[in-house]
Amino acid sequence: MEGWRRLWVFVKWCVSIAAGIYSAGNLAAVAPPATNDSGFPVFMGAALAGLITFGFLSALEWVYRGFRPLVSPTAEPPATPAREARPTPHPHTEQKNVERL
Repeated sequence: MEGWRRLWVFVKWCVSIAAGIYSAGNLAAVAPPATNDSGFPVFMGAALAGLITFGFLSALEWVYRGFRPLVSPTAEPPATPAREARPTPHPHTEQKNVERL
């Protein structure tokens, strides 16, 4: 499931950056030439649009996880080895015991 979560974070970043670029283009096109001397207002508008988009997608993810847990409740715990299992002897020690008989 970790792979899907990484993909979702990647999609959130891409959509947020795309929203920021789109809003920056619109702000630069709409702004009068006299106020367009510095790019700071355009940058802040783009950053704000990207932040709002990322926050909205994160809120959607939060709501979705509230209804669907990430770990399935039917998953079984890993099997534990039997306590009575006898360890296999080392081949060299087994051969010495056979030679003594």
